[in-house]
Amino acid sequence: MRQLLAVGLSALMLGQASAVAAETPAADASASRWTLAQSTQSMPFPFTEVQNLSPEETRIQKYKLQRLRIQQVRQEWQIIRGINEKIDDQTLLKMIGENARLREITTTQLIGNSISIGGLVLAGAGGIVMTDIVRFEGSVFVGLGMIVTGIAAVIAGEYFATNMFDFSGHILERREAEDLVKAYNAELKRELRLEHLKELD
Repeated sequence: MRQLLAVGLSALMLGQASAVAAETPAADASASRWTLAQSTQSMPFPFTEVQNLSPEETRIQKYKLQRLRIQQVRQEWQIIRGINEKIDDQTLLKMIGENARLREITTTQLIGNSISIGGLVLAGAGGIVMTDIVRFEGSVFVGLGMIVTGIAAVIAGEYFATNMFDFSGHILERREAEDLVKAYNAELKRELRLEHLKELD
């Protein structure tokens, strides 16, 4: 009888020890999660603080996003607005209000390109006349004359349209573009009341 009581008591104590051991990891995990949540809440988030700019600093940032500059890229120069936005010569003329100058250049290019296209057509027709497709007395000389005249018209049209030896697509000379960029930036600084900040040039 005494042995049976001893065995029962031992089994009871072993069961309680097992229950305590099973509950301990859960309690530790719960405490760990609570500690992590507390530390996360107390940790400052680096982007929650809004940078406060003065009115002048705000205008400076606006100027930097809208100003123009000329940038050299290998053998080609480009007009850049703000950080890295490339604009063409036509856009520059519109921004600076030189609409009359833009119309003048557009008209000149239209006339010159039309002359060049006509020259190409004439030269092509001259090539056809020189072949066996069209045969008449003196056709070779007539065709040769048409080719020479057509080539001359192409050269004249390209020169008139200011496209001669220009493969960059610019309709303005670099010096003129630099003057327009300088005028635009000066007007922008005046509008933003930043004329006194010479370092922004």
